[in-house]
Amino acid sequence: MPVDRTHPQGSLGKDSAMFAGLLISKTDDGQKVELSQLDESQLPEGDVLIDVEYSTLNYKDGLAITGRSPVVRKWPMVPGIDLAGTVKESGSSEWKPGDKVVLNGWGVGETHWGGLAQKARLKGEWLVPLPKSMTSRQAMAIGTAGYTAALCVEALARPLIGVGRTPKISRAEAEALIVDCTEQPIQRPGTDAVQREHYSGKKKRHTLKTEYVVTGKGRIVAASASHPGSHHDLTIRRKGPPLPKRARAYVDSGYQGYDKDHANLEFPYKKPKRGELNDEEKEYNRGLSSFRVRVEHRIGRVKRFRIVSERFRNPLRTHDTKVSIVAGLVNLEDGFGPF
Repeated sequence: MPVDRTHPQGSLGKDSAMFAGLLISKTDDGQKVELSQLDESQLPEGDVLIDVEYSTLNYKDGLAITGRSPVVRKWPMVPGIDLAGTVKESGSSEWKPGDKVVLNGWGVGETHWGGLAQKARLKGEWLVPLPKSMTSRQAMAIGTAGYTAALCVEALARPLIGVGRTPKISRAEAEALIVDCTEQPIQRPGTDAVQREHYSGKKKRHTLKTEYVVTGKGRIVAASASHPGSHHDLTIRRKGPPLPKRARAYVDSGYQGYDKDHANLEFPYKKPKRGELNDEEKEYNRGLSSFRVRVEHRIGRVKRFRIVSERFRNPLRTHDTKVSIVAGLVNLEDGFGPF
């Protein structure tokens, strides 16, 4: 149930440092819940200040407010496990004043003040942009319950239509497999070590990498686990399931050296130092590039889905599930059913 937090009874003006919020306090007898006037200085730490427009009343909020279950871990607490609103102030490079954002989870309403108030101070990495086609109210009409339902649908869809990590191909399809990696930007990780691991020298930003295996006819037969952006294409290939021995694989120069692992490998000639490729080698490279464009077309089709093309703001552990399902949808769209 979406709850409008913009105009509660007795609220102060929008420009005031004071704001209204539902506050749960611990008492000798248990807990006390009241609609209170709060000050911005009371808000917990975070680098983004939000003018909250809508939140929802979830079952977990009901448990927190009634004290029926030990949901609240820190006191006092503003409940509300999700919210939608507008950025008022930002110390995060990811967000600027005026941005429309949504949040659910991250311990909000349990260990960090939540959405049942007119303002919230949060970490920028917890936020996702509000889709342009959706209002704040519509986002909260879906809310955390809708997000949880979507995760359930993902769990059901992946084994039904998702593309696995191990190529499953027919003997005919083994005549030609095209292999390539692609990268997707992510939010800047919170720690130096994770930042270094995910920083892509090629893209000059933090990314996740996915390897796709595509048949000569254009069916996506494998999508790898998600890897940090610093990992080399060859490393990702070697960490993944081996290609079928009978398959002839067509790769780019990033897979130089994989011929030691897989004999039937076609990769471009590398220009020698202080030398030039001969005409035959150049012609071979052109032909290989022309054939490999099929995998680029398939990756392009996958990237029409914003969830796997724009900056990924979901938990990183969920990335490969989303890639798998989207690749399966592309296959279905092109007339390739689940293998």
